[in-house]
Amino acid sequence: MILPKEQFMDVMIVDDNVGMRKLIRQIVASKFERVVECSSGDECLKQYPKSPTDWVFMDIQMKGLNGIRTTKELKQSFPNANVVIVTRYDDPDLRTAAEEAGACAYVLKENLIDLQKLIEK
Repeated sequence: MILPKEQFMDVMIVDDNVGMRKLIRQIVASKFERVVECSSGDECLKQYPKSPTDWVFMDIQMKGLNGIRTTKELKQSFPNANVVIVTRYDDPDLRTAAEEAGACAYVLKENLIDLQKLIEK
């Protein structure tokens, strides 16, 4: 589900590193009306039903539920959720696992500017 550019959107940033959440927020904040931050996959799964967002930017490696498993569980309950994996791991197996879990894109943390390009499509 990609919304028109002129329509305000919401995003959930899921990463256990507070510095990375802040960095992603700084990069994409101008594109979103509301930014929700979660520090774990478990928190995401609790928060999303209460406050769904147009986009979810999901880290892979987190304590508790990892991003792949969180994506899979989120997509089972909310098939229209737009989940983007945001990771430092450029690994073909992880890309495949992310796609199979239902992620719509895979962005490397070293290329965070690609998040802006993705949401502008």
